[in-house]
Amino acid sequence: MMKMVPQHMNIGIEALAIEFPPLVINSDLNKPEYAETGIEKSSDFFIQEFSGKKNTNSPRETHSISDRWNELAQKYKNDPFLGVKQKHVLKDNESILPYACKAAHKALKAAGLTINDIDVLIVASMFPDHFDEGDSAYISQELGFDGLAWNLGAMCASPFVALLLAQDIISANPHRKIMFISAVSYSKFSEKTSRLSMMTGDGAAVFIAGQQKEGQGVLASRTINSRETCGVFFNSMEYDEKSGKIVRRINPSKGAGERVAYLFPKLFKETCLDFIKDYGISSESLDFFISYNATGWYSEYCLDQLGLPPSKTLDIYPNHGNISASSCLTTLYKAQKRGLIKENDLILIYNHGFTSNCVAMLMRWGDVALG
Repeated sequence: MMKMVPQHMNIGIEALAIEFPPLVINSDLNKPEYAETGIEKSSDFFIQEFSGKKNTNSPRETHSISDRWNELAQKYKNDPFLGVKQKHVLKDNESILPYACKAAHKALKAAGLTINDIDVLIVASMFPDHFDEGDSAYISQELGFDGLAWNLGAMCASPFVALLLAQDIISANPHRKIMFISAVSYSKFSEKTSRLSMMTGDGAAVFIAGQQKEGQGVLASRTINSRETCGVFFNSMEYDEKSGKIVRRINPSKGAGERVAYLFPKLFKETCLDFIKDYGISSESLDFFISYNATGWYSEYCLDQLGLPPSKTLDIYPNHGNISASSCLTTLYKAQKRGLIKENDLILIYNHGFTSNCVAMLMRWGDVALG
């Protein structure tokens, strides 16, 4: 659906902060260590699987919208780390939650606020340390937050689903402040020997939303339910011999790559390309584009479809890998930090979440404080 936002609402991000575990996996330095796990073979299988090149007789594979995707994916066929140069990961038995709380404190300081100024706290964990009740209460306890807090299960698209929710909350009371926290600890949920572990990392990101200056903030958005992606990936509960605990593992289903190669281009067109066309925005009028980059070729594919030059985006994937719900916020933070985006720039954001929602958002960037 298209959600049109009246200009007078002027609701958007007013502060951003990010935080990462200090342990860094470097693809060059760590390759000998990882080679023992068979990453060369794993990488080749991953590319075959996730470029849609495995089942040559599949009718979906020949679908025209997947052709460019498949072509770009093949560039990574011989790269064991699938385009990741380095990534931050948690140490054994370490939690991402202290890093999420540290990012929250940095965002509050940058905005000139205290935790008592926050009205609602929204937390998205990929995946929560506390499976049953989620992490929001534990983060609230650490921050000393007494207000309304809940866990948001919108997968990788959680940041901008949260921002849409913030619009509705703040529109009822312009003085409200909403804090969103993403806590991503993918390394805990995939075996070191798995192909998924080669391209996932850990990290936390936080935004504080509130009223903006006139004409700034979210201008419009389109959201689409990504129900077609159900079953592409699934979680299993397995016994981990190293820790002696039952742990959750992320797994691709059989034929997952073929489905991804078909579904991502399809969802990107329906959510993002059709959105700017319907809204009457040309690619040339955009100052910057932000996408959630789950693989090494996401960014290039999106730019190709939008007709944008590489100078109009920032691809953090090589330095962080796939960090899920922290990806787009980290990109926004680093883009402003490097002077690539500035106040009043017109920004298009695309953040999809499998088994959740896809969000395309048009935003007039405000005076955002960086923590």
